[in-house]
Amino acid sequence: MIEVLLSSAVLFMLAVTVMAMCLHLSKDLQKAKDEALLDTEARAFFSYIEEEIQQSGGYTVVNDSLHFYDKNGNLLIYDRWGSKLRRRVNYEGYVVLLNYVQSAVFKVSNQGCRVDLLLAYGDAEWRGSLFIAGRAELPAAAVL
Repeated sequence: MIEVLLSSAVLFMLAVTVMAMCLHLSKDLQKAKDEALLDTEARAFFSYIEEEIQQSGGYTVVNDSLHFYDKNGNLLIYDRWGSKLRRRVNYEGYVVLLNYVQSAVFKVSNQGCRVDLLLAYGDAEWRGSLFIAGRAELPAAAVL
C-alpha cells in the first residue's frame, strides 16, 4: 500500500515537472516568434525609409517628425501615432508603415539622418538604429 502511494506521488511529481517545462518552453518559443516578428517589421521599415530618403533633396525634424520632399515636390512626413509609425503626404491621410512602436527618434545632421527605434510586442523587445548618409553630389566638371 505504501509502495503504491509512494510511486503515485513520484509519478505525479514527474508529470508536474514535465508540464512546467513544457509551459516554460512554450513561453520561450512564443517570445522567439515575437522577436522575429519585430525584426521583420523593423527591417522592412528601414528598407522603405532608406529608399525614400535617398531619393529626397533634404530632410529636417519638426516636432519629433521627419519631414522631407520627394522627387515630385510632395512633403513626406514620418511621425509616431500611438504605437504606430505612419507616413503622410502633404498633411493628408496616412499609411501605417510600422506597428508595435514604443519609441521612434529621428536625428538629422550634415552627414545624414539617423532613425532610432524601440519596438515591443508581448514579452519581446527590439532595439535598433539606421543611419542614412546624405547624397554626395559631384560638381558638373568632375563628372566624366
